[in-house]
Amino acid sequence: MKRIILSLALLASISLPIFGQEHHEQPVVGNEPTVTEEKHEGHDTHEAEGYDPTPGVMHHIADANEYHILGEWSVPLPCILYDTEHGVKFMMSSAFHHGAKAVDGFALVHGSVMKIVGFPVLNGEAELEEVPAHDAHADGKNYVGVNHISEEAGETHYVVYEGIQYELEKASALTAFTTWYDFSITKNVLAMLVATLLMFVVFRSIAKRYANNPNKAPSGIQGLIEPIIIFLRDEVIKPGIGPRYEKYMPFVLSLFFFILFNNLFGLIPLPIPAFGSNVTGSVSVTMGLALFTFIVVNFNANKAYWGHIFWFPDVPVFVKIMLLPIELLGIFIRPFTLMIRLFANITAGHIVILSLVSLIFVFGNLILSIFAK
Repeated sequence: MKRIILSLALLASISLPIFGQEHHEQPVVGNEPTVTEEKHEGHDTHEAEGYDPTPGVMHHIADANEYHILGEWSVPLPCILYDTEHGVKFMMSSAFHHGAKAVDGFALVHGSVMKIVGFPVLNGEAELEEVPAHDAHADGKNYVGVNHISEEAGETHYVVYEGIQYELEKASALTAFTTWYDFSITKNVLAMLVATLLMFVVFRSIAKRYANNPNKAPSGIQGLIEPIIIFLRDEVIKPGIGPRYEKYMPFVLSLFFFILFNNLFGLIPLPIPAFGSNVTGSVSVTMGLALFTFIVVNFNANKAYWGHIFWFPDVPVFVKIMLLPIELLGIFIRPFTLMIRLFANITAGHIVILSLVSLIFVFGNLILSIFAK
């Protein structure tokens, strides 16, 4: 039981965005603030061309610094930001008022915190100006004011304050690409913490039942979990690891149930924090799992394992020489491919489900929307 708890603690540690978050991309280079261009008279607002499901789908699969529920309703989450020039900043996401205000030189854009480059108000709040859509797109740039106009990825974002536009900089896990770091409790981090806590409660109660009544037939949650553990032990862990499988069972079971719980949470369509999150669809999470697995496998490998990597038995010498670089690369490629596989499968699954549901609104027809179910 102690091994399982330690493994859970290790898995919970990946909830910190030390590896970077999926909404943290390479930042844009900050430009000097310039005066906004004059409004273009007669420039009509872009007319709607029908329902576009892309923004909603991308918003769902992305991580965010607040947990959006419905409309303007959201659950605020703590934002822990480190600016290399001005130190640590702490605030709740509700302080941004859904992006209408800048706080300590930061802004909330589509649920994600960004740093405002060259912003004059570094302490306290500042009201950001609302820019109508037709003015925001007049010069080909995206201004993010009260109404968060831009929904397209890969474009430079701006805020407007006292008639001046300021460029926004995203956080990054790489020092060369950022001047600040985001250690916030995002919605994916919250989901992982809830899943880890639930796992601890469930397995702690099961362990107590075994300790108090070792000869009693399992019932309740114990009867549900025990067959899964036995199946994994007899069909997966023992055949794959060998006689020393018991040493690694806590880690493998922790990996399995951590992924299972988070994936099940992601399927529950309830407006409750931790539900509906795309945790394992975040490459930072799958990278953390792959990194732990890489360390456990290679630091506990025996002589036979390394013998098959560097000098295969009963194989001609010229074949050994050809396979040696391939096997060495395989040490790193295997966890990398597993990382990408889990990330891609879960992300694709969310996109497919949301796209099918969106067909109801795309068709706008009751009969045609039946095919979306």
